[in-house]
Amino acid sequence: MTSPLLKQITSSAKELERIFFENAPFVHISDTAAFLEHLSLDIDHLLQNHNGEIYLHEIDELEKYFSRSCNSSIEAKNAYLLGTPIALKGIQESLIFARVLQEEIGQIYQVSADLFECVLFAEVQDIGLPFHWDVGEVIVIQLKGSKLWSIAPNKIAYPTKPFAPSSSQLPLPELNLYTTPESFCVPVDEVEQFVLTPGSLLYLPRGYWHKTLSVDASISLTIASIVPPLVDFFSDRIREHLIRLEKWRQPAYPATLSRLLNPE
Repeated sequence: MTSPLLKQITSSAKELERIFFENAPFVHISDTAAFLEHLSLDIDHLLQNHNGEIYLHEIDELEKYFSRSCNSSIEAKNAYLLGTPIALKGIQESLIFARVLQEEIGQIYQVSADLFECVLFAEVQDIGLPFHWDVGEVIVIQLKGSKLWSIAPNKIAYPTKPFAPSSSQLPLPELNLYTTPESFCVPVDEVEQFVLTPGSLLYLPRGYWHKTLSVDASISLTIASIVPPLVDFFSDRIREHLIRLEKWRQPAYPATLSRLLNPE
């Protein structure tokens, strides 16, 4: 399957490959949406044909942001109409072009396509998500409507956990191992803004701050990396090696550790 959309992504492949190693954002604003005219982007059609998970991004009574799973397409549609952003995970199973893009991006970074998660976001006008960061690289393609993106660099290089200042969850203990309190504040003097129109592409490095606001009713495709950090990759490999040895499968009692570290 080929289309101008895929050609656009492919033509950006070298650029995406370059900025991946530079850890820098990349924006391509499209001036045409002709290649989208054959795609069915009706919210009812998308919900009815989606068999994966649906998440609602809500604000609680304390104005804290949180996500929760949704039980049905009817519930999702009602929440969407009331102004709640909805996210359709695993959208590549019902949108073939999303699966092809997922595979092409996997080829760019030389990893399995399944290490990139495809999510379709839909919001009515003047709705968005507050500032937060994700743990993986993010590629966004605007499919319908326009969306304002505000982005900023993170003082933490390659954070291993997601975070949102407005979240109902406190910073995870792991983040506190290598951060300072000011790391959890958005660097407002470094914020850049872009309006993505249909066909536009945005690449965000791992951990980049971002927030969104739909200029009008918006549908966008996000392809996000779930490739683990090197520390997880190597810790898993070390465990695979040590677990084959009987002495490393013993319980970690002080006496056991003493015998292991101070053999006679």
